[in-house]
Amino acid sequence: MSGVLNFYFVIPRSKISLVFEKGHSYVPVVINGQTFRLNVSGGSFDGWTDFVGQQTHIGINATVKVLNLLAAVAVPPAEIRVPLELEAQSDSNAVSFVELVAGQLCRSRLQEGHRLVLCDGWTYDGSRGPFFVASKPKGRQCYVATTGHRSFRATYKSIDWTKTAAENGFVVEGPTQENRIGPITPCDSD
Repeated sequence: MSGVLNFYFVIPRSKISLVFEKGHSYVPVVINGQTFRLNVSGGSFDGWTDFVGQQTHIGINATVKVLNLLAAVAVPPAEIRVPLELEAQSDSNAVSFVELVAGQLCRSRLQEGHRLVLCDGWTYDGSRGPFFVASKPKGRQCYVATTGHRSFRATYKSIDWTKTAAENGFVVEGPTQENRIGPITPCDSD
């Protein structure tokens, strides 16, 4: 099953080189030979100023290669001595996550005879369903569904994937938070 994962790395400042060019709240840096754009905060103080804090992120869709580059210069988990708070997903992000997972699950399992439900704002013959899946046209982002008397094409964007998964008994797991390095505590200043 695919999903959204957040990876946290503690990287010493000495391993991060700022690139002095306009970033417009996406500050360019070089870490381990790779250029990244940190998503940071900014404000107007005698012109626009970006602020790189202790926690920032590089965005989404990082490849395993990129994660390995970051891990190579990161502090090993056993040596981390700074407070690290993992942020829980917002309710809206959790709902989006479940819908994405449900969509992936349904597109891999949905077949003739299964039930399909349309999203809010979409109806066929005055109903959102559930309708029965008649077929899946090859290479198309839709299903042919039937009311029992008439058939129609339900495009991917018209399908409520979460309700469709529930109608068919497909179990969709929500996001979970996992900390593999244990509790993080500040080190003593001795």
